[in-house]
Amino acid sequence: MSKNKNSLKNLLSAEAIQSFAAALSGLEPQEMRKAKELYLRNAITELKSEKRQYKASWITMGLHLLIPIFWPMLFGAQKQARIELEEYKERISNALEVWKDDLGSSYYPLQNLLESVSNEK
Repeated sequence: MSKNKNSLKNLLSAEAIQSFAAALSGLEPQEMRKAKELYLRNAITELKSEKRQYKASWITMGLHLLIPIFWPMLFGAQKQARIELEEYKERISNALEVWKDDLGSSYYPLQNLLESVSNEK
């Protein structure tokens, strides 16, 4: 995957989310909602970027598909990338569910945004 891979993985780790939530203590509820919404929007943006880079990597590896000896490696890499992208989507979805009440009316637009990014071909 890409250099954003670690950024996205770190952004969505349980430790990062707990640390972020702890940093919000003391904020007004409206400010807390805005911060959580921004956090999730940034995670969705990172996921979208990661998906685009995944697609672009197949263009650069396309020539290797002409040589059968590379097939197992390329198909293994493709499968691993798809697994990671699905994991990132699930983590964002989990955070959405945990913060559903805190997000209020922002929940459904964020959920729709995540689904649209996830369903992009």
